[in-house]
Amino acid sequence: ILHTCLVPYQSPLEERMKKLYQLFCSVDEYAIKAFNELLKCQNTVRNYVKDVLEVLFQTPKLEGYEKNLTNKIVILSKTLPEPIKCQEFLKKFFGMLQNNNRLKSHMDTILKGSATCSEIEHSVKEVLKALGLPVQTNSFYMIVKQMLERVAPVMIDLAGIKQLLLYIKDSLTGSGDIDIQLGLFNSSERGLQLLQILSAIFPGAFCNNFVFEELLHILRVEDEVAVDITILIFTNIGYVLEGQYPNICSRLQPMLERFIENGTVKQAKHAVGCLNVMVSNKERVFGQIIDRLKLSLTLHSEYFRTALVSLGHIAMVCPDLFGMQIKSIVSKVVVKDLLMVDFEITRSDDSMWIDFDMLPEETKVKVEGMKMIVRWLLGLKTASQSAVSTLRLLTTVILHRGDLMEKGHVSPSEKSWLRLTAATCMLKLCQEPSYSEVISLEQFQVLALMINDECYQVRDRFSQKLHKALMLLKLPLEFMAIFSLGGLEKTRDLKAQFKQYLLANINKRRDYLKQNPITTAKLFNYLPDYVLPYTIHLLAHDPAFKKVDDIPSLLKLKDCLWFLLEPLMKHENYSFSFYKRLLEAVKQTKDKQAPTDDIANLKLYAVSDLAMSIIISKTTNFVVKEFPVEATLPSKLYTDQDKTYINLKTYLPPELIVNPPKKSGLELEMLFANARTNAKKMVIADSPSLEDQQCSSQNVYDVDSVMANEELDENFVDSDLPPQHSYRVETTDNMTITELRNVSAPVVNSNTAVKRRRGRPRVHPIAPSSSIQSSSENEICENTPPNSVDKRKESDTENETEPKRQKVDEDNMDETRTKYQQYWEKHCTSRSSRNSANKADKSGRSDEQDNR
Repeated sequence: ILHTCLVPYQSPLEERMKKLYQLFCSVDEYAIKAFNELLKCQNTVRNYVKDVLEVLFQTPKLEGYEKNLTNKIVILSKTLPEPIKCQEFLKKFFGMLQNNNRLKSHMDTILKGSATCSEIEHSVKEVLKALGLPVQTNSFYMIVKQMLERVAPVMIDLAGIKQLLLYIKDSLTGSGDIDIQLGLFNSSERGLQLLQILSAIFPGAFCNNFVFEELLHILRVEDEVAVDITILIFTNIGYVLEGQYPNICSRLQPMLERFIENGTVKQAKHAVGCLNVMVSNKERVFGQIIDRLKLSLTLHSEYFRTALVSLGHIAMVCPDLFGMQIKSIVSKVVVKDLLMVDFEITRSDDSMWIDFDMLPEETKVKVEGMKMIVRWLLGLKTASQSAVSTLRLLTTVILHRGDLMEKGHVSPSEKSWLRLTAATCMLKLCQEPSYSEVISLEQFQVLALMINDECYQVRDRFSQKLHKALMLLKLPLEFMAIFSLGGLEKTRDLKAQFKQYLLANINKRRDYLKQNPITTAKLFNYLPDYVLPYTIHLLAHDPAFKKVDDIPSLLKLKDCLWFLLEPLMKHENYSFSFYKRLLEAVKQTKDKQAPTDDIANLKLYAVSDLAMSIIISKTTNFVVKEFPVEATLPSKLYTDQDKTYINLKTYLPPELIVNPPKKSGLELEMLFANARTNAKKMVIADSPSLEDQQCSSQNVYDVDSVMANEELDENFVDSDLPPQHSYRVETTDNMTITELRNVSAPVVNSNTAVKRRRGRPRVHPIAPSSSIQSSSENEICENTPPNSVDKRKESDTENETEPKRQKVDEDNMDETRTKYQQYWEKHCTSRSSRNSANKADKSGRSDEQDNR
């Protein structure tokens, strides 16, 4: 559409360039982004074709040549429709190039980037002639044609760049006839933006003295925006200046040095990048510039901000050359003489936010000072000790609400800007893997609270920076947990924006895992569901959450958890069992931040129970699903999991406890688990001799392992309970109460499925005991667990109608639940109730002795 309708490549040069210029200068910002992405995608396909040709014609052929060539072709085929079908035809086409030098020369003309549009059009036609008849049924022809349409740059060439420069010059410094003719207004800025994107995609079309002269002329105008964009254009094409155009290089270098020392902040930033690309002797050029910049490192200099920006970017592009020299400037000037010093001038402005240009110069310089430190560290990449000190400084700025020295001379709007800068600098620093490992848990929690800052603009801008870094996959997964605090946002539009950011990041990571299969060890870093343990730990350390039974605080944390869990649970691959195991694992560990602090651990368990209550109440499908990873907790936040300890206690107030829905199976499962645990405790306390009777090959009956691994028997389909929850405790009819208390948790002899018929469980004999009294086989002990109740009556209902049978099944299930509850309360009392009973018994004995 672009090449045939919007900017027809067959039109005359001047008409084609006018349409391109008018198109780019009249559309909105979103259309410009789409245009830029289109050109970038075409350039990507062009580079893929170049990679294939480079491997195809390499001499000598290296080991693994065929495999490497196949991989390159597979990558190229993914940019075309029907990639599998395209692979064979692309192999055939590149095989033709290998045997046909004429076709090879035409492809070189198309790909070299400096040919004219007419030459490229001719070469494309010559290549297509060799592919057969141009009909739809010729798949070979159609596929190669689609590839050439994406590769051939038939829209722009050197002549087109010259024509665009004339339009820009007329709008910027001329009479503006082009604007009147095309119905535009001050189109020079948009025209330069067009040249900027074209210089990045087609740098070969700019290599001409006329083009360079016109660009140098634009650098001399007083329009700051035009100068900034022109410097970026020189950055894209500057790599050829020193070698091929030394005259242009010698005239451009002094202008760039002037921008670095005395220009605006943007000019200095872009000039450092351009000079870094253009010159080869960086140590000499940048060394002289640094010596001159040191003279401006004082608040009395009007170029203090420019000097800090220039030094920061020089340190980032040349860390090996000037790393130690910049370190001295950071410690002596930026920290001691700038950030830790306040002018004793009290500001009267009480507004929470103002534009950056309206801030006092002192605050602007402090903002650039913090950014300069971060750029220096990003250049070094491995200066962990300096990063620790910097993170401590930035965290202190946030904790002091932007007033580092707490002297009260800073206005609220300045505090907001300083807090925001400190937070964004921490985000930028943590994008480097070596620095994200040294940030402490306390510092991360302070950073996370910035999304709940008192200033709306701070919350908005901080979330934008966080979202951008997460979408680029530059921040660890734990930073996505910060969005959970967006559930406390009171502004509706900003809260909706947080939800969109969270959903976009979740989808981004899932798409990345689909396109890039990775090992299980790295899945924890990308799988969005694994953000839940980070969220629980973050919310458990919320400053407002001080007591475990604080219901208002728990309700707020519940909103935060649902804000995060909602987009995770509404996915087709949502696995209830994974989340359940993950939350149960949290209650088998301790808080690594404070492992000996009982209050901290209780808060951790309370938040875990709160998340479990949300999952139970919101889940509609309790079917067990496989999940790509095990429910493993991050070792940075939690201690090692004690799998021998089952924490079944609920740490929530009664008002927040959510009971599982009926017929989900979870209610009975919880009763079974509690009963097994109490039985284990009684075995240890009352019957130590039972250890001699247990076989060493038996395994403890684990509900989760059965849910994950057992193949359910088809005979269980019509049972009272759902198959995944039909677990039975096997007892004998003639067991006494004492022996029933001494029974350990139900066991199975192997992990494989054991098929059983419906009805009463199989009876296993136990070791003889003098205390056992024989009884009739048909008699059922009143102390037998209800899951062992005789179900022979079920056979009478097999011939009944379906509605009646369903009603009977529901009645049997309710009856079983009621009986098990009675049995549990009678024989599986808690430790606290047993202790109170023992105390009462002892006090009764002492009173009796006193009476005697």
